[in-house]
Amino acid sequence: MTEHQAAEYLDTAFLFRAAENADHPDWPIGYGDCYKAWQKLLAAYEAMLAEEGITHASGEPIELINPANGVAWSSPHATRVSLITHLIIDGHVPPAIMMKIAGHARFIMTIYYTKVGLSGIQNAIKPGQRRLKPLNTRPSNATSSAQRLSRCAKK
Repeated sequence: MTEHQAAEYLDTAFLFRAAENADHPDWPIGYGDCYKAWQKLLAAYEAMLAEEGITHASGEPIELINPANGVAWSSPHATRVSLITHLIIDGHVPPAIMMKIAGHARFIMTIYYTKVGLSGIQNAIKPGQRRLKPLNTRPSNATSSAQRLSRCAKK
């Protein structure tokens, strides 16, 4: 990270920042610094869910750690992306506010982190389609857009 890049970080950034680093408290936590703690945290949380009988709707246990290799299925960064997406899309936190919380120097980075899936896109489009439906109702003798375009193409 250059001095110029570091200077662009917001003072209010706290999400996954290494505040205990006296020289660079606004820099992101390095992967090596948090890997062991992340693994322990997810293993403990998975155990707690199992003890409380919290499972998937199918009854299958919730796995946060891959049983084949003992490595977490998710990284802190993937969880950060999910949190940013969830707060913006489902929590209706304005992206400009989320930018400050996440510590992004540029608005476009916050938008990039917002990962809207197919169901989110469909859920956003459906209300728009319902609102447009009354506008598309025409008498049967009205000229359709396709007929108009066809006539223009012939000219």
